[in-house]
Amino acid sequence: MADQNESQGANGLVTRGAEALDAPSSSRNVAKELRTLRSRGGQRVKKPTRLERTRKLHEVLLNLAQELKSNGFFSVLSPPGPITIIGPEIEDPKTQGKIGHVHEPLGIYIQRLSVEDNFFQRPPFDHLTDPIYRRLIRDFIEGAAMPESKVAALSWAGGVRSLDADNIRFSIIDGLQRLYCFLIAILLVWRREHLVQDGVIPEEAWHFFAESVKRLGDPEIATGNLLRRTIRYEIFYAISLAGLLHYMVTFNSSQRRMSLRVQLEIMKKPLIEHLKSEGIPI
Repeated sequence: MADQNESQGANGLVTRGAEALDAPSSSRNVAKELRTLRSRGGQRVKKPTRLERTRKLHEVLLNLAQELKSNGFFSVLSPPGPITIIGPEIEDPKTQGKIGHVHEPLGIYIQRLSVEDNFFQRPPFDHLTDPIYRRLIRDFIEGAAMPESKVAALSWAGGVRSLDADNIRFSIIDGLQRLYCFLIAILLVWRREHLVQDGVIPEEAWHFFAESVKRLGDPEIATGNLLRRTIRYEIFYAISLAGLLHYMVTFNSSQRRMSLRVQLEIMKKPLIEHLKSEGIPI
C-alpha cells in the first residue's frame, strides 16, 4: 500500500513537472499571437533604402513631362519648336562651330533635353541630401536666376549645319545637374509631401523645402508658373562629333575626369548612326 502511494506521488510530480516545463512555451506562444494581432492592426511600410529611393526618383523624373501632360498642364508643355537665337552668334575657330544664346520656358526646356541620354556624362547622385544642390533647388523654387547651361544641337549621325535641320536632337554639354535640379523643383512644387509617402524623397528633405514650396500657394497654379519660368542657355551647333567631345571635356574637366570609357559612352549613339550612314557594317 505504501509502495502504491509512493508510486502515485511520483507520477504526480512527473505530471506537474511536465506542466511546469510547458508554461514558458505557452507564454511565448501567447506573446507571439499578441504581436501578430497588433501587426495586423497596422502593417508597417518598409522604408526604402537610399539606392531604391534614388532609382525611383530617377524613373519619376524621366517620365515627369508626360505625367504633367496627363494631369492637365498642356498649355505650358507645348511641343518644342525651332530654336530662336537671341542676339548675334559667334564662331569658334577651334571647332568651326557656332554659338548663340537662347531664352525659353522651363516647360519647353525639359522636353527638349533628357537626363537619360546624358547619363554617362556625369551619373546622377542624391541631390536631395547633397547640401549644395539642395540649396540650388530651394533657390530656384524661390525664384533665383540660374546660370546658363550649354546645349549642343546634333543629329544622330553627327553635327547639323542649321538649327532648322530635320531629325535634330539636343545634348547637354554642361548643365546636366541643373536639369536634374529643375526637374526635382517641379516635382516638389507639384507633388509636395506626397513624395515622402510614395517613397520618392526622404522626409528630412521635404522639411528642408516645405516652407519655400508652401509659400507658392496652390500646387497646380504654382507648378504652372514654374513651368513658365524663363531658362537661359547657350546653343552650340555646326560642330562635329569631335567638336562635341572637345566641349564636353573642356566644360566638365573640373567636375569629372573624362575617361576613355566615358567618352565612348557619350559618342556611342551618334557614332553608330554615323557608321550606318556611311554604309559601314556594325
